[in-house]
Amino acid sequence: MTSESNVDVLDTADAVANRAAQLIATPAREAVEARGRFLFAVSGGHTPWVMLRALAAAQIPWSAACPGGCRGGWRE
Repeated sequence: MTSESNVDVLDTADAVANRAAQLIATPAREAVEARGRFLFAVSGGHTPWVMLRALAAAQIPWSAACPGGCRGGWRE
């Protein structure tokens, strides 16, 4: 299997968070369409919060994110 790597250099943490949200949103929607659900995990701490806020605004069917409930959860 061959894979290509791309490195995006962005100017701000907000730009990184928004780009990460874009990279997650499309496959999330595709997974829901194909399989009826999607699952993903992020690191703990404050680092992913800005990305999660950007994802919250994305057109993702969030009810399909954790069908049957999630272990863990969102904590602030």
